[in-house]
Parts: sequence; structure tokens; C-alpha cells
Amino acid sequence: MDIKEYISSGILESYVLGSASKQERQEVECISSIYPEIKEELITLQKNIEAVASANKIEPPKELKDKVLSAVYEEIDNDLKEKSNVINHDFSGKTEEVSIQKNTWRMMAVASFVLFIIATSVFINSRSTSIELSEKLNDSKEKIKIQKEQLAQTKSQLENKLSKKENYLAFLADPETKQIQLDGTDNSKESRVRVFWNSTSERVVLKVDQLPEPPTEMQYQLWAIIDGTPKDMGMLPKENVATFIDMNKKTNAAAAFAITLEEEGGKPTPNLEQLYVIGNV
Repeated sequence: MDIKEYISSGILESYVLGSASKQERQEVECISSIYPEIKEELITLQKNIEAVASANKIEPPKELKDKVLSAVYEEIDNDLKEKSNVINHDFSGKTEEVSIQKNTWRMMAVASFVLFIIATSVFINSRSTSIELSEKLNDSKEKIKIQKEQLAQTKSQLENKLSKKENYLAFLADPETKQIQLDGTDNSKESRVRVFWNSTSERVVLKVDQLPEPPTEMQYQLWAIIDGTPKDMGMLPKENVATFIDMNKKTNAAAAFAITLEEEGGKPTPNLEQLYVIGNV
């Protein structure tokens, strides 16, 4: 049995709040006697409910109590007066006994009403506390669910980053991977880009050390120079990133690599007037 899943199912809260069915109550009582963890969770929930009930108890308004008592007293007095009128015609000599009965009846009615007020107050408090606690428990469950989803998402992102990092490290450590330094031209002498190329896997990875941010509607394009002819190797992202860039095109041969600034989306042939960096293999 998955104890954590059973605890998070909500059946223990239903049991403590009194909303569980007869079958569910029997199930909880049976399982809690078998598994100490469930019994401990059940005790904790009961203590929490008692704490919330104590902190949020509601006293019945004193004005309401006084008004109801006055109405009851008046009704009792009227009733006793009617009975007294009937008894006064009875000359049995039991006037003192009638008076005692009148007082006793009044005391019993008042006591019954007080008990009714107390019971009603307890019921209202318990009901209000149960509803409030149930709402708080539902809110807590929803928050925990959201936090778990966020944690799972963060974990997935970290695992992806770690996987990519390990992949790059393995690629760079491969003896077949070459590093080619691309230096800036007169268009941008301070620019520097490194190309990591593996002729066996034909994979090309860039590391931008320095490149000016491209103008609007312009984008950098990588070229592999093969037998004096430039081959399109794909576009660099618009954002000037400092991380590794996996190019979407491959090559098994290259005498040099170069980057030009082209119209957004790229061109089939490079604009050599916009040559920014170049380097021989």
C-alpha cells in the first residue's frame, strides 16, 4: 500500500471533519490501526482542527439571547396566567402547590432554552470551523500541487541544461574536434568567434566571444569555405548569446570559416563587404 498516496487522497480530512461515509470511516479506522504513519497523521489533523476551532470559536450575540429570553419569559407568563385563572376556581386548598408548580415549570423552560442556545452555538461553531478548515486544507493542497508542478518543471529544466552541458563537454573533449579562431576584419576588429568542428560527425558549434549586436532586420550568417566556394552553414540567433550555438547545418570538409552580416533570414551567397570574422582551419 502506498501510504503517502493514501494520506494525500483527502479521506483522512473527510474522516476528521465528519463528512466521510460509513464505509470510509470503517476503512480509516481499520487502516490507521495497521499503519502507525496513518494513525499519526490522523491525530495531527484532529489536533489541528481543535486548535482552529479554539482560535475561531464564535459566541452567540448577547442581544439575541436577551431578546429570545424575554420573548420566552413573556410567553411563559401568559401561559401561567391562563392556567392560574383556571386553577383559581378550584377551591381545593392547593394554592401553594400551584405556585410551586408554576415556578418549577418556568425554571425547566428557561433551562431548556439555555441548553438549546448552548447546543446551537456549539453546532454553529463546529459547522463554521469545519467549513473554514476544509477550505484551508483545499487551499493548502492546491498550493502544494502548484509547488510540485513548479519543482518538477525546474528539475526538468536543470536536467536539460546538465544534459546539454555534458553533451558539449563530450564533443569538445573528442580528439576529432578542432577549434578554429575567427578574428575580426576591418568592419569589426574587436570581434572574436570560436568554431568547434568535428569532420567525422560533421557537427559545427560556435562560441561567440565578441560580435556587435546586429541592426534591425539584419542577422549574422556562418559560412564554410570549401575549395574556395562559401557554403551556407546557417544563421546565428538574433540575440548576442554567450553560450554555445549548435549550427543546424553540417559539413565534412572546410578550409576556413567566416561570418557575414546579411538580411534577416540569410542569403545563398555572402556579402563580402559585410565580412565580420574569418579564420583558417
